[in-house]
Amino acid sequence: MPIAAFLAFLFLVSTAAAADKPTMPDAMWSSDSSHWQRVPNVADAPAGGVTLGEQGLFRQSMDKHTKYLLTDANVDDMVLRFREVAGVKNPPGKLCGWEKMFPAHAAQFLIGAGNTLRWGENAELRQRMSRVIDALKACRTADGLLIAPAGAGEEGYSFMLLAHGLDAAARAGNPDAYELLAAWAKWYHQRVEKETATDSLARALAGQNYFAATGLMLAHFAPGGTPADVLDAYKHVYPPWMRQLSDRNLDGIWRTCRGHAHSAYCYGWIGFLDIYRATGDRRLLDAMLGGWELYHDHWLHPGGTLAICEGDLAYPPDSFFITPQAHTGETCSMTWWAKFNEKLHLLYPSEEKYVADLEKVIYNVALANQVGQSISYHTHVEGRKDRAGIEHTCCEVSGTYLYSTLPEYIYSIAQDGLYVNLFEPSSIAWNSGGRACTLTMASRFPYRSEVSLRLTVAGPTPLKLRLRVPGWAMADMPIRINGQQAALGKPGSYVLLDRTWQTGDSVTFTLPIGFRTVRYEGADQIPGHRRYAILYGPVLMAAVASLDDKNKVDLPDFAFLDSQKKADATSVKQLKKWTHLVRIAHDPAAPKDWLMPRPEQPLTFTVAGQTEPYLKPFWQVDTEGYTCYPVIEGR
Repeated sequence: MPIAAFLAFLFLVSTAAAADKPTMPDAMWSSDSSHWQRVPNVADAPAGGVTLGEQGLFRQSMDKHTKYLLTDANVDDMVLRFREVAGVKNPPGKLCGWEKMFPAHAAQFLIGAGNTLRWGENAELRQRMSRVIDALKACRTADGLLIAPAGAGEEGYSFMLLAHGLDAAARAGNPDAYELLAAWAKWYHQRVEKETATDSLARALAGQNYFAATGLMLAHFAPGGTPADVLDAYKHVYPPWMRQLSDRNLDGIWRTCRGHAHSAYCYGWIGFLDIYRATGDRRLLDAMLGGWELYHDHWLHPGGTLAICEGDLAYPPDSFFITPQAHTGETCSMTWWAKFNEKLHLLYPSEEKYVADLEKVIYNVALANQVGQSISYHTHVEGRKDRAGIEHTCCEVSGTYLYSTLPEYIYSIAQDGLYVNLFEPSSIAWNSGGRACTLTMASRFPYRSEVSLRLTVAGPTPLKLRLRVPGWAMADMPIRINGQQAALGKPGSYVLLDRTWQTGDSVTFTLPIGFRTVRYEGADQIPGHRRYAILYGPVLMAAVASLDDKNKVDLPDFAFLDSQKKADATSVKQLKKWTHLVRIAHDPAAPKDWLMPRPEQPLTFTVAGQTEPYLKPFWQVDTEGYTCYPVIEGR
C-alpha cells in the first residue's frame, strides 16, 4: 500500500466520531512533510550541565551502575553478532545470556557509557565506547548499511535499543555515532519497505517490531534525519489499537487487538509521541494520553510498578497482583514507563502527575532493583528480591538507560527559566536568555525534608523558577526567598517564582512529607483481612518479617493464557499462588502514631508493641523477607 493511501487508512480508522476528539484537515496526514506542523516541547531535558551531590542517592546509584557496566565490557563480545553478519570468519568473543536471542549487549554499553559521560568524564567508559563505535563502523556493508543480527520478529527491539545507544554516544561527543545511526536507519528502512510492500501492517503487528518507531524518531530528530524516518515510523502504528487507547477502552491494555498484552507498550509509545511532535497528528497524542490514563488508573501500584506483563487474559483491570508468581513489575517496562512520563512532562510541564509517576519509578524500582552486582528482572513487592547475574536481559539493557540518565530528571529547562522537579542534591548550569545561570540544590531528601536553592547569575537576570510541590505533600508548602515568605504551594502543582534574580539569592522550603496508607483493592486479598501499602512521601516502605509456613496463605491459582497460542484452551497454565500474612495491629489511618524511628538507621521504623515487622524503604531491602502490603487492622 503506498504511504499516502496508508495514511488515509490511518485517518479513516482512527478518527474519532465524538466532537471532543481531535480532528484536523486531511492534508495534515499527507506524505508531503511541508504539511506537517512540528510541535515543540514546552520544556527540555538537560543534555548535560547537571552535577550530582557526592552524598546523594542518585550519585550512589550511578556509581554502582558504572561498576556493573564495566564488569562485562569486552568489546569483542559486544560486536560478535555484528561481525558474524558482516562476514568476518571466526570473530573473537563469546555470546553471553540473552545476546544469543536478542542481541543488545553493544546497545546496552553505548546507552550506559554515552549517557553517563554526559554528566562527567570517565576515561575507561569513553575509551571502550570509542572502540565499540569503531568496531561497528567496520561492520558496515559496501553500500554503507549497518545490519542487525536479529530474528525477523524482534528486529524492532534490537533496532530501537541500538538507536538509543548510538544517540547517547553522539550526545557524549563521539563524532561518528550519528553517521552510524543514519546507516542503521537506512538498513531498517529497507527492511520496512520490503516487508510492507505486500502487507501494510506487517511491522505494526509482528512481534515487538512496533518498538522500532522510537528508534526511527530518534534518527529523525538527529542531524541528517529525514521525513522518511517519520513515514516509516507511521507504518508501526496499528490504527485499531490507537482507537482503543483514544477511547480509553480497557481492552487496549489487557486484551489489545494487537494480540499481545504487555507492560512494555511504552517502548513503542515513546516513538508514537514523537510522531505527534514531528507532524502535529493529535490523534496519536490522544491515544498516548489515553494509554497513560489506562495504565495509571487500572494497573499501577501505589509504589509505581505496573501490575501487568505478557499473557492474554491474565491481568484484568484492577487486578494489581502482588505475588511473585504473577510475573509483574519488569524493570524494562518500568524504565520505558518512566521515559514515557518524562516525554509527557516535557509537553505538559505544569502537570505534576507525570513527574510524580517518574519519581516513584526512580525510588521504588530503579534504586530497589540494584541488587547484588546486577539489575533485578522483576520488582517483587513481596517475598524476596529477584537476584540475577549479568545476562544482558531486556531489563538490564533498559535499566541501564534509566540509571545513566538519572541527572536528567531533576530539572527541566524552559525558554524563560527552570523547572525544579526532584529534590536530589545537585547543581545545574544552563543559559537563560543568553545569560549563564547556575542553580545549586542542597538537600538530604528523602532522609530530611529541608531543601535550599541558591542562584549564581551573570548580573541581574529575569528568570521564572517553577518549583514542584509534590502530590504526596501532606499540607501546603511555604516557600521563602532570601528568608521571606514569597509563596504558598499547593500539593500536586508547580509554584511560579517570577522575578529578577541576583547571585546569592536563595529559595528555601520544607517538604511536607509524611506517612500515608493506601488500601489494597486488588485480587490478592487475604480473606477476612485488609492489606495496605505504606508510603513515606514517594518512598514505598517494606514490612520486613519472617516469611514461613506459619504465616503462608494459599491464594487462588494464577490462570495464564499464552498469548502466542491465542485462545487455545490447552495453552492455559495454572500456577500455584500464595502470600504471607504479615500483620500490624494498629489503626491504618494513623501510621505516625505507631511507627517508631530507629535513630541509628535513617528511615527505619519499628511498630509499637511488636517485635516484627519493622519498616524500611523498599530500596534498602537486600536479602530479607518482606511484603509491601501488610495487613493493618486494630487489635
